[in-house]
Amino acid sequence: MEIREFPAGGDIQNLNAVYERVTHGEAPASPAPGGEETLERLIDEAAGAAAMYELLALKLRGSPHERTLRRLAAEEKELERKLQADHLILTGDTHAVPTAYPSAPYLLRALGDQARRELVRVRLPLPPLPELPTVSLRHAEALRNIIARIVY
Repeated sequence: MEIREFPAGGDIQNLNAVYERVTHGEAPASPAPGGEETLERLIDEAAGAAAMYELLALKLRGSPHERTLRRLAAEEKELERKLQADHLILTGDTHAVPTAYPSAPYLLRALGDQARRELVRVRLPLPPLPELPTVSLRHAEALRNIIARIVY
């Protein structure tokens, strides 16, 4: 296992010894082809979704939808943290997410676009996290309910 970064004050020799003991000396599995790029795309999508949900929650402040959007944002942030951990384990480094996200000009369009992205994540053949399809499906359903309440 190659360590590219290690927290200040950490003992790299101790970490390697623990790693060897936990894995019984087995080499880590090599990532699937394109696995790192897929993981980085999912990290970017989770960070973007969290930012979009926060933006929409601000626009809908005081409405019954604000709490739902804030919960979705928190779940996306948690998903991003877990994917970042997987990326660190896979590559030895974290993935830098974009700092600026384009804002959607229309609220309903932004909600619809995000619901479609959630449904794409549900259909991933081998998601990096077992809970990813469940979380995405729940988010898509919540967005559908918000859109239905806004439209009618």
